[in-house]
Amino acid sequence: MIWFEIKKVENKILKNQLTEKDGFYYYLATGIFGTVYLFFHAIINFKHAPNSLSYLLGIIIAILGLIQVFKINNEIDGREFLKRYFALTWVIRVKLVIVTFIFFAIALNFFDVRKDNPVKNITYFIFALIIQILFYLLAIKSFNRIKNAETLQLNR
Repeated sequence: MIWFEIKKVENKILKNQLTEKDGFYYYLATGIFGTVYLFFHAIINFKHAPNSLSYLLGIIIAILGLIQVFKINNEIDGREFLKRYFALTWVIRVKLVIVTFIFFAIALNFFDVRKDNPVKNITYFIFALIIQILFYLLAIKSFNRIKNAETLQLNR
């Protein structure tokens, strides 16, 4: 599995070197990652936990992002969407987790997490939305790079 270098994953996809087994590992890792995230989120149980608005916005962002990525994949060749999606977004997720840890390490110096604070709550809310939007923008950018590289190869 490739953890940090998105270009390497893109090149494997372009060269048809991403196997079903690779796709499974990325899918499995994503599932484990999501489970661990939900587990820690439940344990921490901050008062700024997602409310209905953040859930609704999160769902809308996910739907729009996935639709766009799927459309771009169809412009490439319409095949192997899940394998490509999980491989590329694994690298994106790993990088965004690092950014999130850094953000929370800094934020913990400014906010007492045990106390409810409107500034803290809105800061976390906005940060979560930015991370989710950034995730899909990076996925769209990566799929577009593959599409553009495929187009260049076909025109040669």
